[in-house]
Amino acid sequence: MSVEKIIEEGQRVAKSFSFIDYVVELDRTDHSVKFRLVIDANLFIQVYFNSQSGRINFVVISAGQRIFGRDSEGVGWHKHPFENPTDHDFSPEGSKQVTLTEFVSEVEEILIRENFL
Repeated sequence: MSVEKIIEEGQRVAKSFSFIDYVVELDRTDHSVKFRLVIDANLFIQVYFNSQSGRINFVVISAGQRIFGRDSEGVGWHKHPFENPTDHDFSPEGSKQVTLTEFVSEVEEILIRENFL
């Protein structure tokens, strides 16, 4: 994966999921990017990708706090479950690699179930 590919996927996701209002790029270098898929003023999905380290972070932030996430940083893929977002779930389901599109689809289900949408 490259910085350009993850940015392209973020733009496609923003157009494909009606609950995402817009995309804002926060930082970009030759090897990394950080951007947000904004849902509303207090709720967004933040994406960080670094092609050199292989680090990928997908996290949902509500009122300044992580409420759900999936990431891969050195120890492999893991999930920060909605029920306890400080936990690291390395179960088979928690450690599965996901694309940004898959993550956003999962987020949509959670946000509907938990009455955020």
